[in-house]
Amino acid sequence: MREDYILKQINQVAQVLAAILSKVFDSSKTNSFEQTFEQTNNLLKDHLNLDIDELIQVDQEEFIITLKEKYSLKNEELTHFGDIIFELANQKSSQNQPAHLLYQKAGIIYKYLEIEEEIFSLDRHFKLEQIEKENLDKFPKN
Repeated sequence: MREDYILKQINQVAQVLAAILSKVFDSSKTNSFEQTFEQTNNLLKDHLNLDIDELIQVDQEEFIITLKEKYSLKNEELTHFGDIIFELANQKSSQNQPAHLLYQKAGIIYKYLEIEEEIFSLDRHFKLEQIEKENLDKFPKN
């Protein structure tokens, strides 16, 4: 019974993140980066108590630990969150500092998932290639 409840909670978080990602796509077509960022950040704060402004300031070494331990995000949820910040970064020129930080954090998530996930994701692989291309001088190499 407890396991069913936990699985239900996990699915709800994943659904919320997927819905927010959909809103990022829709908003980016009509709004400025700043408006889309603010709307997305507010949705994340309201529904999941996640604050992108705070999270992009977390040290690279602590980023995944923070997402997994403080916010209890599982791999599926990390994928959705990575996609959200990746799409936000795509709206902004890579010469912009927030875009660098968003690309960097999305890259950290995707690299972590590349190691942790048993199934290879071509989508994630292409996103990592784009991040490395856009953010070459700031992206950590392993």
